[in-house]
Amino acid sequence: MRLLEAATRGLWNAGDDRMEALQGVAPDIEGDREDVMGEVTEEFQGGKIDVLTTESVEKWKMEWRMAGN
Repeated sequence: MRLLEAATRGLWNAGDDRMEALQGVAPDIEGDREDVMGEVTEEFQGGKIDVLTTESVEKWKMEWRMAGN
């Protein structure tokens, strides 16, 4: 869960009681998320990741320049 990750990274000071409660419900939340997702036929970790090449970025720069005129 993102809240646990934020606390681990020091981005959120949850306090001991809140962390204990969150760690107690985290497995249930993860299980519910997996049930909702259903059968996944490929690797999945929370969403789609697009890999961009330098060619893609250069193409966008040109398109943005042309749109700005």
